[in-house]
Amino acid sequence: MIKRMHVAVNCSDLQKSLDFYNAFFDAEPTKVKENYAKFELDNPALHFSLNVRPFEKNGVLNHLGFQVNNTEEVMAMGEQLRQTGLLLIDEMNTTCCLIRRRSRL
Repeated sequence: MIKRMHVAVNCSDLQKSLDFYNAFFDAEPTKVKENYAKFELDNPALHFSLNVRPFEKNGVLNHLGFQVNNTEEVMAMGEQLRQTGLLLIDEMNTTCCLIRRRSRL
């Protein structure tokens, strides 16, 4: 069910970060905006995004997640987590990485 893991980090200089991760992943980003960029990699299966935000006190990690194929898979994973007793918070119709999503935490 999980298509890609997702890691979002904060950065202060998008171009410097893009230069580094272009070389690190040996890949071009799939999307670049003024304050955001993402790489969708197949090997490793990773959705990696850069967010221009201040982070001195909070560190560079913005959020972690995973990408699935559709809403039904999100709902099925949520039910699976609920049955195991893990904390689950619905965030339906939230915006993540500049895209409207249905999310569960």
